[in-house]
Amino acid sequence: MKVELCVDLNAVQAPLANRVAPAAQGQQGQQGQGQRRRAPGPSKPRPARPQKKTAEQLDAEMADYKQTTSA
Repeated sequence: MKVELCVDLNAVQAPLANRVAPAAQGQQGQQGQGQRRRAPGPSKPRPARPQKKTAEQLDAEMADYKQTTSA
């Protein structure tokens, strides 16, 4: 297959930077005007983490688990 392209160099478009217009000044001032955020207040305290289980507690739970699943 043979394809020929004919291009008229007089009809070449201007560079993209010249074709794109900057944003209008009037619209920029209206952006971001919605509901206002609340002022930051004191942060809520985090709940305390539960203590880590000991090896004996974990072994007891595993023994209980094995007894209930094998029955």
